[in-house]
Amino acid sequence: MFASGPSVPQNAAAYGVAQYPWLLPGSLSLQAGSAPNASLVAILVVLVLAGLLVAPSFAYLYYLQQTGHLEDTPISPQLQRAVAAENLAAAGGPPDRRGHPIIVTVLCGAAVLEIGRDVLSRWKRAKR
Repeated sequence: MFASGPSVPQNAAAYGVAQYPWLLPGSLSLQAGSAPNASLVAILVVLVLAGLLVAPSFAYLYYLQQTGHLEDTPISPQLQRAVAAENLAAAGGPPDRRGHPIIVTVLCGAAVLEIGRDVLSRWKRAKR
């Protein structure tokens, strides 16, 4: 099961080696298809900065976990209710029939505007 994971990058690398110096054999060379040097330098700078930011954070997290400084916290009541609702839904319990509040608000607002426009047009016709 886990042996298939490394095969994807291996196959991609093998394809690249087999096609060198072409990206698309016979039509697009590696030199013609590469990004401008400024773009490559910018990507490299961002990659280095991200590494400098992320690597120490992961190292510190690893240190905290290995030394036992991370501790369990009690489960909040909101999380307990959310887990209970999810378990009920997974067990085939009653589905939540309420819509998303934003969608309900937009639909109600559109209905009120349409009714108001209809009433206004009838009022203008009756006034003539």
